[in-house]
Amino acid sequence: PLVRFLETRFDTTLTEESRVRRNPRIPDHLVHVCVYFLDPSLILTCRGLTPMDGDALRRLSSRVAVVLAFGRRDVITSYQLTKLREWVTRDVKAHDIPIYDFPDDTNEDEPSELNAELRALIPLALMNGEESLEDDETGSPQRARTPVHDGPSPRAEGPPKLARTFPWGDLHVTDPADCDTSRLVEAIVSTHREELRLHTRENVYERWRTDKL
Repeated sequence: PLVRFLETRFDTTLTEESRVRRNPRIPDHLVHVCVYFLDPSLILTCRGLTPMDGDALRRLSSRVAVVLAFGRRDVITSYQLTKLREWVTRDVKAHDIPIYDFPDDTNEDEPSELNAELRALIPLALMNGEESLEDDETGSPQRARTPVHDGPSPRAEGPPKLARTFPWGDLHVTDPADCDTSRLVEAIVSTHREELRLHTRENVYERWRTDKL
């Protein structure tokens, strides 16, 4: 159903482009990114992508820019996350699955440090916050301990708001030291917004259009 939905958007775009009198204000019907969540427990059990994930990714990646992510970062240790990324990256390359991996612009002389940083985080580790932590006295968001890292990590500027609380400490959704949620949001809505639009239009849609015609 999801692949068919994406193809319906392609059909709508092609129909608009084929009109004798095109509407200069035609809205963009294309879907520019799909965040595909992998179950870390299944990846750990299989030591790689499941057959279902592999098949779904092959189908989706031909119709939309797919960004891989793990849910439930709060239940993954640092060591497990390293192995999970290693196994998924291995299988993606082995099966030649064209996920969106924040490629460098071929027109640029120097590779992008931001792109390299994001590529190293694929699949990104995400989690959802349960509450907004507040200081008992000031009422302002507080920064609690986060003892899940192997070593010290730089904290994001500004106080994080959403968090998940555990007996041993707190994990902050908006803190890059705890998970990659803020990096993903920033990439999609800011730093890589135009790149995703161009990738969808010039690569994904044009391939489909060529096959269609």
